[in-house]
Amino acid sequence: MINLSNKTCKEYLIYFAPVFLLVYLVLETYQIDFRVFYVAGKSVLYNLDPYLNHVSQFPELYVPVNAHDAPTSGFLYPPFAALLFAPLGFFSYAIAKMIFSLIIIFILIIFSFHFLRKSQFKLPGEAILFIMCSFPIFATFERGQIDTLVMYLTFLSFDVFQNRKPNSFLTASFLLAISSCIKIFPIVTLLYYLVNKRFKYLISAILFTTLLFFLPLLYFDFSVYQHFFQVILPNIFGEITTSETINTHGQNVVNNLVIAIGNTGLENTGLLASRNLSNGYMNPFLKNNTLGALLIGLAAMISLLILNRKNSKEYQFYAILNTINLFNPKAWIMGLVWYFPTFFSLYPQVNKWGKFVILIPIFMPPFTNTNAMLAVVITLLFSVCLNNQKFGRYLLKREYINQDNETTI
Repeated sequence: MINLSNKTCKEYLIYFAPVFLLVYLVLETYQIDFRVFYVAGKSVLYNLDPYLNHVSQFPELYVPVNAHDAPTSGFLYPPFAALLFAPLGFFSYAIAKMIFSLIIIFILIIFSFHFLRKSQFKLPGEAILFIMCSFPIFATFERGQIDTLVMYLTFLSFDVFQNRKPNSFLTASFLLAISSCIKIFPIVTLLYYLVNKRFKYLISAILFTTLLFFLPLLYFDFSVYQHFFQVILPNIFGEITTSETINTHGQNVVNNLVIAIGNTGLENTGLLASRNLSNGYMNPFLKNNTLGALLIGLAAMISLLILNRKNSKEYQFYAILNTINLFNPKAWIMGLVWYFPTFFSLYPQVNKWGKFVILIPIFMPPFTNTNAMLAVVITLLFSVCLNNQKFGRYLLKREYINQDNETTI
């Protein structure tokens, strides 16, 4: 945990000043992605299917942009995630989104201090400032996405496993199971544990994930699972359709402002639905090609594992996290938080040119649709530089070149 009585810790707090900007962003934005999670959780409280659009019967379950008058609610995550967000359904939307955003801010701070401690506080504070002011973070709070939570659970799973304490693999694999049952893509990291022959972790992670994935059957009907597979793989399981007209009761998005039913009836919330800063696919060529995304992601992951076989286990794992945005055919800029472990691990090692290079993915405008590909390419580049003095001298400080098993902080 963070010890704020530590003078060194206090000196780093100034670099988290952008948190105030993020809070302001939350207050004036509707967070259309979090709205999906909130409505899914509230549907659970109403004993409704979280994948169907129930706005006709329950106007308070309106989801702008991601659903509107579609037959589905816009919820694309495993049933476990709907149960996880159910407690927030007890609050008004304004309070729920603030609670959620504060949790994400807390996770970002804890995550940053982890790398500070690991580097013995040699990580420059500017690295934290860059992260807190980056496009992925602004988009995360503008949309209200959960990638930061999922990334941290996956990262924490690896960190716990690396501690090598007795039975730590059970705790670590359970954390990965939770992460994978919130958003399915972290499950691909099992390939890392398979390649490194961590079979106890591998087996327990598969068992825990299977258990958590089907545990909601104690609450949901099997039809909920059918609808889950329909919304994520419509080409295989068929799309969800309805013959009934969805009535939004006049709720809509007008001039980018959300019009929704409030305490006095239909009213202008005064909250923005979205900004251009978060618009743009990170996997544009494969956004409608699930199989293609799977193959490209797998190829990138295998390439990184091969290139990093002489690098530290930490960098190996952080590197493959970048491929998660390739496995996801509909990844958006918020997903670039998976690049943060690589960024923090490299930042103390790079020279001035290296700093410029590793900053490119998080500050490239999202509308270019290149952020995820840049993150993978740059990770591949540094994977080579860490093992090759000829190339490494251009981007790395001299002491970090050819340091087998000591190439990350």
